[in-house]
Amino acid sequence: MANDSDTCESLKEDLKSDQDELNALIRRAPFVTDPDERRLLAEEMSRLRQEIRELQHAISIACRPPPPPPNVSITGVEQTQATQFFKSLLSPCPDRPGQAPCVDNDIPLVAGKATVFRVYTNVLAHPTVPITALTGVLEARPAGSTGLPVGLTPYNGPQPPRLQSQISRKNVNDALNFRLPAAMCHGQVEARLNVYDALHPGESGYTSQSFLRTLSFVETATLKIRLVRIHYKNAARAMDIPAPTTADFWTTAQYTLKTYPIPGIDVVRDTVELYDGDFTSFFASAGPGAQGTTGTIFDILTNLRNAESFPGDVHYLAIIPGFPANHTGASGWAISRRQIVEVLNGPAMAQEIGHDSGFPHHAPGCGAGDPDPNYPVYDSYPSASIGEFGFDVIDSVVFDPAVTEDFMSYCPNPWVSPYVYLGLLNTFQSAARLAGNSAPRNQDLLTAAFSVSSNGKVSSFQPGFPGAAPASPANGEATPYAIELHDKNGNPLVRERLRLTTPYQSLDDAQLDFSVAVPWRPEGRSLVIKRDDQVMSTHPIGSSAPTVEIKPLLSGPGRSERISVSWAASGAGRGKWRYALRYSNDNAQTWFVLAANLTRTKHTVDLDQLPGGNHCVLQVLCVADMRAGVAMSEPFRVPLKPNTVEILTPHNGDVFEPGQPVPLFGFTHSSVGSSDPDGLNWSSSIDGFLGSGAQVVAHALTPGRHGITLSGEDGLGGEISTSIYVKVLRPSTPV
Repeated sequence: MANDSDTCESLKEDLKSDQDELNALIRRAPFVTDPDERRLLAEEMSRLRQEIRELQHAISIACRPPPPPPNVSITGVEQTQATQFFKSLLSPCPDRPGQAPCVDNDIPLVAGKATVFRVYTNVLAHPTVPITALTGVLEARPAGSTGLPVGLTPYNGPQPPRLQSQISRKNVNDALNFRLPAAMCHGQVEARLNVYDALHPGESGYTSQSFLRTLSFVETATLKIRLVRIHYKNAARAMDIPAPTTADFWTTAQYTLKTYPIPGIDVVRDTVELYDGDFTSFFASAGPGAQGTTGTIFDILTNLRNAESFPGDVHYLAIIPGFPANHTGASGWAISRRQIVEVLNGPAMAQEIGHDSGFPHHAPGCGAGDPDPNYPVYDSYPSASIGEFGFDVIDSVVFDPAVTEDFMSYCPNPWVSPYVYLGLLNTFQSAARLAGNSAPRNQDLLTAAFSVSSNGKVSSFQPGFPGAAPASPANGEATPYAIELHDKNGNPLVRERLRLTTPYQSLDDAQLDFSVAVPWRPEGRSLVIKRDDQVMSTHPIGSSAPTVEIKPLLSGPGRSERISVSWAASGAGRGKWRYALRYSNDNAQTWFVLAANLTRTKHTVDLDQLPGGNHCVLQVLCVADMRAGVAMSEPFRVPLKPNTVEILTPHNGDVFEPGQPVPLFGFTHSSVGSSDPDGLNWSSSIDGFLGSGAQVVAHALTPGRHGITLSGEDGLGGEISTSIYVKVLRPSTPV
């Protein structure tokens, strides 16, 4: 009502009436002589004066001029974690059939992944409220919470004022960018945005209207990796290249963390394995030179997978040295949950895992073979274009679809398209829903692994070890294939339909890999693989299992050393014996494969590299003709080992400009694999607590020399930490 002109005029009329009445009483007063009448006259004059004061106050409010209109407005907000539809010119939408154009912010947000709000504004040239520098605040809190919201300022503000017509989405600083930390990106989050002149926060005319939005974050599975770091040694080539470090892996993995719709990567196991072939091929078909004595790198991955018991959503990833060691001509390769990637080649890692996560083909760009027939055509953009503007939420880099292609192509400096991102999102959402649905079987099992090509050929048949290969989940997609256990007369004892073991496979794949666990019957004499009712391959089973015995280990207290383990086998299948050596630190509840596909009866074990425990045992498995003998050592103790933490970025001694965001990335590692990154905390010797998690971006560190500390749990009930030093310059201070 404050600016209602009718109210203002009505109040003015009432005021004039009261003033006229008061003046009349004042003129009459000298002529009144009766005391009672004079008293009544004075009371009426006092009432009128009070009413006049109240009317004057009301008029000062009702009749004041309206405030100037806001000189700044929010014209749009893009919320992105890697790619997003926003003000799309693509119509119809290539990635949303039936929509024209692509709907703003239609790509879902992933829980546990940092989110950037790109706030686009329009600043007018109003002379009474000039905007000189634009900044703002993002207030965020869980939906329904009554607690105080967290206030965040733009990490690239203040910015010069711009007209809407002067703003381009491809320029990172044409928007005010707010980063919502990954730890806050869960469930539903209420967000309120305001932008304003840096010198007049909250003042009328200098402040935009509030922009309100509720964000919803969807749950996806982590990317689970069984990491194999390859130590390459070949005497003929005079090469002995140490395995990439765990830090090298995490540096390589940063690109995948940025471009995949996942909250993180879980390394379920991390070991170094030797490869000694000539490095001319990843495949055994290339001959003895490529195989060496260790088998090819794919052989190494296959043998480990066949001897281990990880679920079907675990990717076996080998990190290898690049040129000149690698002479294959390929920086990576993937075959059904087994990937090979050159160290420090982030896009190659993203592509190879993508091949096993719903994208068996390539984006059609830069000479990539086997192009994806469903890859969208994005108007005038080049083939394999990402189609929408991409955004690196850690390093704050914009990727222009006019000059950037998808990482599923062979093009340099790629990013991710909505097409690939949404496909990966579907894959990892499915993996999250399926997690934990496969119940273990409490019975004797016959295990094996093999591949089936689209042409019907069964290859790479490898008998497993007792209880090692995981069974296909009952809720996986059914295939036309089945496996049967037959008796000596060819009668089926057990029949199981094969199902896809992971959400990363499809029936259209050129090759399907299966790890099966069939209930064992003592009268079983062959394992038969069928397509519908047609026999594809038959694998005989021996009538008895070999016998194996571990030779006694040296006795003593807790062990921390390299020890030699020996064993002897006898009985059935002589000449075909194949061994696996496993280790348990919890009295045979869980197992770690130390070596697979061995033919010798001796192996050296480095206990310093294994997780400790009070009831540790070694186990030898001997397989021949698909029958297995098992031997186990006496329990012994191995000292417990603390977790480690390491800072990857920034580097010790790095220097930053005043106000420059500082990306912090680190990891925690145990003797098994990666540890929970949620327990990591970052702090500064000057600014205190900076954030939690493996990846944090520190905004506007105070000028000076900072000790940056990453701390976490050591796994033994204590804490472990590591620190580096960085310098933040003062304005105009030389390095």
